[in-house]
Amino acid sequence: MARTNQAAAAVQYAPRSLTVSRHFPKTLTAIRRHCVSCMGGNAREVAKCPCTDCHLWPFRFAMSPRKAIRKGLLPCPVGNGH
Repeated sequence: MARTNQAAAAVQYAPRSLTVSRHFPKTLTAIRRHCVSCMGGNAREVAKCPCTDCHLWPFRFAMSPRKAIRKGLLPCPVGNGH
């Protein structure tokens, strides 16, 4: 009986995690719009943004920082290129 309740509880939490992942691209797009606005409306200047202490700086390319590192848009924090 306890296993059935645990399985039911796991199914209840699944939609919440899916909802969060569905909104993540919209959040990245909003961050990108903010960065373009901050750089005077010039999308090319976003790549040259000097505000590295900004909390949104790693997300300015409208993708996750890990994907940006793989594409070569951000430097790898470890320094070995992986």
